[in-house]
Amino acid sequence: MALKNMDEIQWDQLECAYGNASDVPSLIQNLSKVQSEKEFINVYNTVLDFIHRDELIYPATAPAIHFLIQLLATTDNPARKLIYCYNLCGVLLKTQITSQLPYRPVLPESITTRRSKLATYDAFAGHLDVFIQLLGDDNVKVRTASLQILGLLVEQSQQIFPAILDCIEKTDDMWTQAVGAWAYTLLVHHSVKHYRDSHMDQVLKWVENTDNLHLKFVAAIAYLLLQPYGTRLPDIVFETIVQLLNTNLVDALFMTDGDDFDDLRDDYLPFDDIASIITMNCRRFNRPDLWLRILPELELTPALAHMCFREMMSLEFFSINRNPLNKKWDNISHLRRWFTLEEAIYRTQGRLAYYRPDDRLSNPQRAIIKAIVNCDPFWQVSSNLFSFYFNLPDDRHALRALIS
Repeated sequence: MALKNMDEIQWDQLECAYGNASDVPSLIQNLSKVQSEKEFINVYNTVLDFIHRDELIYPATAPAIHFLIQLLATTDNPARKLIYCYNLCGVLLKTQITSQLPYRPVLPESITTRRSKLATYDAFAGHLDVFIQLLGDDNVKVRTASLQILGLLVEQSQQIFPAILDCIEKTDDMWTQAVGAWAYTLLVHHSVKHYRDSHMDQVLKWVENTDNLHLKFVAAIAYLLLQPYGTRLPDIVFETIVQLLNTNLVDALFMTDGDDFDDLRDDYLPFDDIASIITMNCRRFNRPDLWLRILPELELTPALAHMCFREMMSLEFFSINRNPLNKKWDNISHLRRWFTLEEAIYRTQGRLAYYRPDDRLSNPQRAIIKAIVNCDPFWQVSSNLFSFYFNLPDDRHALRALIS
């Protein structure tokens, strides 16, 4: 097929992974001509290597994405549709217009890279109708990948909400429902600043009324992420969160076929991030209450205990509660130095670094330390690395003395 307006773009003026992008248009044209699936995959991988090598976004990425979506819209081949959707979703995730979770820091980047990401996002947004139409595709995996893409197009959320709800209602596929609910959640979280009540009611209905465990767990995590300030977590959401933390996720949830698409789907869904979302919820409300309420309900293994308390200490480390006596922010100096050092090392050495405080936290929350001291499974592991990460005692008795 002839791709519209491809010749009007000055590809030789655009940068890709291998210099100028003059070879990209001929590669994209070849995608519409190849017959065998093997040859199609080889050519497609070559295109991605030029415009998305090492998961980077280049100036040539946006126009290339525009034409790849054109090809997606015109193909009738189910296997090729899935390949297009799977890889397009991976590209959109890297635009970082929105992160999956709001507390992940964005590393410093050049103005060119930022502009390239914005242009690439716009290329997806300009073809919103293509992805909405794919929600009615016969292939479950194509529908699911389309939902993932739509969940990241936050600026078009008002147009997307009805399509996602319609897709969830009309399908019996458990993964489509779960991914649809999380896409819906991301759109609400990143784009709806006021009048969340109707969206919260929808999420709560999923928790209360579904027999699909995947959808139920996703909806409970969604409610936790979207919970309005000052409201108590509904009992059914609390019970579902506890059930999720006590479930063997590998056996109960991650039932995949082992292919790349399933890996992307599992990475997209928030099951691995539940503990971090609880911590973020606590930090948002400036208290550890939720963790301390959940903890007694958990069937703690040493590994789960360490996961929970690591998150609780992260809550302590990032605490920005105002001290009522001196009106200063507790631990803010740690937080400021952590971000400054991380950025400085990334800029100068091109690698990530993890800040470790030189002195103890200024105002440790006694409730957190006490819960750690009294948790027997936690101390069944030989080292907790508190001294490394927080400059606090590794020894149980020394930690108890800190709060006595």
